Amino acid sequence: MTDLGSQSRRRSTLGIHASALVAVPGLIASIGVAVAPVSSWASQAVDGAPGVVVVSPQEILDYYTTVAPDGALLFTDRGGVTWRLIDDVDDPEITNPSVEGFFPMDTAEVLDALSALPMDFLLPADVPIFVLPYPRSGLLDSSADEHGIYLSPGMNPVPAETVHQVTTHEFGHIVHHRLLPDSDTKGWDDYRGLRGLEDESVFHQAAAHAYRPHEIFAEDFRVLFGGALAAGDGSVENPELASPQYDSDLESFFLDLPLELLGSTASVSFARVETQWTVSPNPVPRNGRLELGAVGSRSDLDFVEESRANSERADLFDAQGRRVLTLPLVADGAGRWSVTLADLGLRPGTYWVRVGWSTGAKRVVVM
Repeated sequence: MTDLGSQSRRRSTLGIHASALVAVPGLIASIGVAVAPVSSWASQAVDGAPGVVVVSPQEILDYYTTVAPDGALLFTDRGGVTWRLIDDVDDPEITNPSVEGFFPMDTAEVLDALSALPMDFLLPADVPIFVLPYPRSGLLDSSADEHGIYLSPGMNPVPAETVHQVTTHEFGHIVHHRLLPDSDTKGWDDYRGLRGLEDESVFHQAAAHAYRPHEIFAEDFRVLFGGALAAGDGSVENPELASPQYDSDLESFFLDLPLELLGSTASVSFARVETQWTVSPNPVPRNGRLELGAVGSRSDLDFVEESRANSERADLFDAQGRRVLTLPLVADGAGRWSVTLADLGLRPGTYWVRVGWSTGAKRVVVM
């Protein structure tokens, strides 16, 4: 669920699904609720997208919660809102309690779902995905806002397919907040036109969940860009709407959204023609010179050169998606840039390079 709306059949609903997490005996015993085990507690970033970080249930308990004087377990989300976590299956808000306790989603499946998304949508995102150990009082379903994604647990283990569908749907809301905000009235008018949502007496944010444009947008994103488990059979929540999976105009609309972040008209023009670029040599010596080459027509490269003058920047990330360095690039002409790695103190290993004007990241091995 997103925008604090009602529950969707695609999303995490208490009692319908959830995955497992490892119980830390002292902490869990003090709370008095059993949870099932998972393989890892540490938060992890999606490879090549350091801003997209999955925060595990245990990390939430360790670093994002406090205990109120009355004993309530409180969670403060990234937007600064504090929620009471329901850590008792007998709480009156829980209508279908399980003697086995709560089952948070599997962080590995959440990461798999995110890793299946196109990098063009992941790179602009700066979003933590909180895999909640317990549901929030007053908002039992999963949700997303401009600050993060909050995946709710359930009373039963969740199938991998549902984890992928929920995670991808909620990330669709991040795309909405980041790339198509409500203030972009023309963009939303274009989307409504493509999807046949022009009748605002039927399709509006106070309508039944399946008729809300934000939810339809998130469902379209799930089907168009999610992995096989997320996309499922291609159907969306609203049974009156056709599947978006064969709608090339709608797909193009979504794919154009990240281009708005590239800045000038020149750089957008370049990205529309070709977003590929090369890294050489690869592998590169630790004290060597790394060259980046744009792939595009001569005129497009001229536009980039003129708009960026003689300077550019590239960010270097490690294999875990953590930013290591910002590399100043020097334009060599003919669509090539370079940076000397000497004295940067890089350790041998695998890194990802993201260039400021690019919509993708390249893998590079430093020897």
